[in-house]
Amino acid sequence: MFEPQLHRRHESQQATVLTYTATTESTTEDDLKRLAEQNGAKKFFLLQPTDILGGGDIVSEKLGTDSYERSTFKGDGLILEEAGSAGMILSADCPTVVMVTRKGLVYILHCGRAALTPIYYGKIGWNIISLAAEKIRDERDAIEGVSVHAGICAKHFRHDHEEARPLVQPFLKCSSKTLDTKNGWTLDLNQVIRESLAGWFNSDEIHLDGVCTHETDSLASFRRKPGCKERNPIIVVKKQRTVLEF
Repeated sequence: MFEPQLHRRHESQQATVLTYTATTESTTEDDLKRLAEQNGAKKFFLLQPTDILGGGDIVSEKLGTDSYERSTFKGDGLILEEAGSAGMILSADCPTVVMVTRKGLVYILHCGRAALTPIYYGKIGWNIISLAAEKIRDERDAIEGVSVHAGICAKHFRHDHEEARPLVQPFLKCSSKTLDTKNGWTLDLNQVIRESLAGWFNSDEIHLDGVCTHETDSLASFRRKPGCKERNPIIVVKKQRTVLEF
């Protein structure tokens, strides 16, 4: 029976972010829809993450049609534009990042290792965070707030086996705070997020929920339980649009 419990609730001016305890593998999209509906959502969009290095597509809810109550998008980013819209993602260890903008848009980003991997063009590394930030700038908008939810902490995100090293070697070009090669090749995803936002947003103002999925028994974690089928539902509901003047 699908009865997840609310684990964390975060409120910002533009969005409500809800993290629920782990689901079962039989969880359906209708189950998620009911959770969102309980929190005031009228439209429903499910984001199915990719394993693309640097991040997959960032799609707008407008790609859905008014004739459907919900839509499923493949990608690593979803943009909510209308009040009452809900973006839903199922995660296990990969942080979910929520950005709100001055024009009232809400960006939901799946920020696992692959999506945060910097892809270099010259000396500049791009990933899902910087791609979203540039997209916001290109729309003559600006990031107003950033929050990070339900990810694994660096302590438990080790890559000390030889076959795992290639997965994190691109992060060697980041600061020494990101990848600790002297302590099990641990990767700090929160630090990657902070550094990726440099020049776009003040990292001191990022809200971190302080939750490590590996250390929280009620949340799903691939690292704690390899091969697990459970997922953590994270639902983001867009509030009434408030446009701020520059």
